[in-house]
Amino acid sequence: MIYGDVEWRAVSPAQGWSRRMAFSPSLGSLVLFCVVGSGIEQWVWDDDRFVRRQRRPFDGKGFALLTPENGEPTPLQLHEDGIFDACALGTDVYAVRRDGAVLRLDGDSLSPVADPLPGMDDFWVDHLSLVVADHENGRLVAVADKGQGHHFVPSTGWEPGPRIGPLGHGLMWNSLTRRPEVLRGGGNVGPWAEPEPWGEERVPTKVYMPGGWYRLPLAVDEATGQWALLEAHRLLRRSPGGEWREQLLPLALPDGPDMVSVGGTLMALSVKDVGDVWLDGDRWVKTDAPTSSFYLHAAAKHGTVTLDERGALSHTIDGRTDEIAAPCDALTGIDEIDDELALICDRDRVVLWHGRKHRTWVVRQGAWTQVNGGGPPKGTGVFCSTPVGLFYVDEEDRPFLFDDSDRWQRLASLGEGIRLLFCRPTAPALWAMTPEGLAVWRDDAFQPVAALPEEAVAAENAPYGSPCDTWYDPKGDRVLLTLSGGMWELPVPDERGGFPFPQTPLAGDEPAPEPSENRSCYVLEASIRPGGGRQGLLFALPDLESIHGVIDELVLDDSVDARMQRDLLAMGGTLTLWIVQEGLLTEGIDLKPHLNLDELTIDWNAVAAATPTLRGNLMDVDGVSIRIGDFVPEFTYIQDDELLEYGANDPEGGGIPGIFAPI
Repeated sequence: MIYGDVEWRAVSPAQGWSRRMAFSPSLGSLVLFCVVGSGIEQWVWDDDRFVRRQRRPFDGKGFALLTPENGEPTPLQLHEDGIFDACALGTDVYAVRRDGAVLRLDGDSLSPVADPLPGMDDFWVDHLSLVVADHENGRLVAVADKGQGHHFVPSTGWEPGPRIGPLGHGLMWNSLTRRPEVLRGGGNVGPWAEPEPWGEERVPTKVYMPGGWYRLPLAVDEATGQWALLEAHRLLRRSPGGEWREQLLPLALPDGPDMVSVGGTLMALSVKDVGDVWLDGDRWVKTDAPTSSFYLHAAAKHGTVTLDERGALSHTIDGRTDEIAAPCDALTGIDEIDDELALICDRDRVVLWHGRKHRTWVVRQGAWTQVNGGGPPKGTGVFCSTPVGLFYVDEEDRPFLFDDSDRWQRLASLGEGIRLLFCRPTAPALWAMTPEGLAVWRDDAFQPVAALPEEAVAAENAPYGSPCDTWYDPKGDRVLLTLSGGMWELPVPDERGGFPFPQTPLAGDEPAPEPSENRSCYVLEASIRPGGGRQGLLFALPDLESIHGVIDELVLDDSVDARMQRDLLAMGGTLTLWIVQEGLLTEGIDLKPHLNLDELTIDWNAVAAATPTLRGNLMDVDGVSIRIGDFVPEFTYIQDDELLEYGANDPEGGGIPGIFAPI
């Protein structure tokens, strides 16, 4: 059932460049406008947080916040390219392009009133970055990317202004001092200097303002006389002559967390410029865990469990770190980015999932054990620890259960598009976030509980929309959702009674299938040793006819890609056909002697005669896992225990020709 009293609540405004802040005389407070999806939101500062006040449709390409000297701030939609801001000056509204062209608002259209400034026709050389209205002198003041100031007077046009230095400043009309003022920043996150009056020449200084050339929301709070500067996750406030003080925004996550793990506490790890952070109530706070040398983290019931580059496990609690499992030789030098690793604390065991090689390790009482029989297909998906075991849903919506006997079982489908699984510690049941919203497992299916907020649906359907990230907060018993950098929360409603967990195997009581192991295939390698060139293409296919087709397209065609490939061969590149029999690399055939690059042909009959027939089960769409035994090639990009996808693989990262991407 859908709970009528369960609602998503926007708790932190959207981040990014599409924000403007000003003081509202009628509300007596700072107001913030944010563009989110197909709407524009208004947030009002209420002592220690921004509270969303209203939302209305918005279809402009960008917007500027108008700040008339005596009036309410109003968002203006800008439909023309190149306009980065607009200002009200007297009774007129002027929009300014980055090249310095000025337009006046005439009804619903813009009329040009000033040509671009000289030397700003190339955006990458110089352009206007900041502009505000100087109401006292009846002009606009602007700053170019290189720090040169400019004045615009409606009757005479642009005039040279003072030089205030390169980017690293804010520019704002101070209604209290009745003058434009410059705010300088030093370092990545401050400290912020005393506002300086606009008007005099200054020696350029090397400073940096967070957000790059995207202007951070900046305003004067007329009710308190304080400057207010809004960053991604905090509001900086400063009284005249005082120091800057920060107020963290509720649930506003700092920029760029690598991962968020769910255990007894929600945690954001390796956050840019901030470090690891815990969720403490409705604020993120820094941890005291020494995590800089660790590759993987997982939140445990108490503290965190981490995996380092030696393959050792450590437990950190209250600032103290102890090793709980000695290094595992098989895990030495692992890389969590390349190898699709996941670390999960599942009751009395720690589970390490190696997605690229579909391998599973379990740690109990300090001992590493590799699970016999591998695991489900490769990739990293969604994990959830429950009283009946560890649930996993892969990238293709296939569900698995890692049971108490450390065995993977393939389950019947749980549904499509699952983006989060969680189990409440107080009332165990399996919950999920689906494309439709929050759901709970009941009567052999996920039953809807609360739909996604309309804003999330609109954002995902927008031209540049992206799926929302969601997490479960066990302490707060709520689901958190990010939307354009802003945060939403949904209390998980009470469910009366217990509900069984999905435990029905897909076919009888069979263990999870292992489609990629002990399979046979051919691998065509087109590579060149690292150095002057960069290519390491591997085409894994189950038949020679498909290999022949790849060679025709890759090497013998008249396309640009094929001509480049022939150049690489002339530079010493490799074109080898590898034979994989029942998962074991057995031999390789050099194809270069069979090529006639003058006539763009290959002696395929000779290649077929030299190529052995594949034995056993052939690879399928789930890929193939390859072992290197006694036969060790002189050079290849194939690695021992590597899982190759069906078709094109690019271990070097040099790029796959577009025609092979869908294979």
